[in-house]
Amino acid sequence: MKISVFVNLKKKNAARVLEKLLTIGEKYRIQFYLLREMVKKSKFNKLGVSQKQFVKNCQYAIVIGGDGTFISAAHLFIDKNIPLLGINVGNFGFLTEVEKDEIEENIQNIRQKKIKIEKRMILDVTLIRKNKKIDQFKAINEAVINKGRVIKVIKSKAYVDNQYIGTFSGDGVMVSTPTGSTGYSLSAEGPIIYPTMESFIFNTICPHTLVFRPIIIPSKSTVTIENITRFNDLVLAIDGFNSIRLKYGDRILIKRYKGDLKLITSPDRNFFDILREKFKWVE
Repeated sequence: MKISVFVNLKKKNAARVLEKLLTIGEKYRIQFYLLREMVKKSKFNKLGVSQKQFVKNCQYAIVIGGDGTFISAAHLFIDKNIPLLGINVGNFGFLTEVEKDEIEENIQNIRQKKIKIEKRMILDVTLIRKNKKIDQFKAINEAVINKGRVIKVIKSKAYVDNQYIGTFSGDGVMVSTPTGSTGYSLSAEGPIIYPTMESFIFNTICPHTLVFRPIIIPSKSTVTIENITRFNDLVLAIDGFNSIRLKYGDRILIKRYKGDLKLITSPDRNFFDILREKFKWVE
């Protein structure tokens, strides 16, 4: 069995968890690949391979880090049909739900094909400028239109399937997936959406109106956001990583991407177990 491991060695205890995983792998004769650019300055550099080999040669992928690390890794495997398992050495860990003392159990489940795989929807985000496509992105968590370093109110118009929603003033707007509902959208007072649902969340960031509430939109729809802000310090940010500067009149088209992200989840833990654990809900 061949497994690629995406590890954030800057995280506390990540190296120790990786060593444990490699030891377990030897026990079960698993061949691990590490991403060369992430481990080249570490003692694990002998297992490093190119990004092409890292993505192509594996049957499964394991991520060691927090949810941000998981999102970075997941972007490499979009369209590759490779299920991902997250081992948490971060904080909340909604996506990296496996703890270090559960590693061997999960490896055994993978070997015995006793795993549960969830499909998570992805956003297809297209930037249109003067009726021409400028760029296109895939978002696992969210697409965000917000201001850069200036302290000014920004304005945007929003539509669903060409039906006008409204004009919004504030720090920005975002469209999130159900997976992203426990991320930035939650910080902006958005709802928690069950992660396998087929829907978007349209939400505002610090709106200058007290009556707006997040809107749940069917994933078959197309959300269009038009920038009507005159200053040029706005950015379109994808999952907190990729970003591009916007201009007045730019339109962002957001719809469901044709593919899915595949997550390996614990057969002994469900989404509500994770919510209770992370949010300290009283049982």
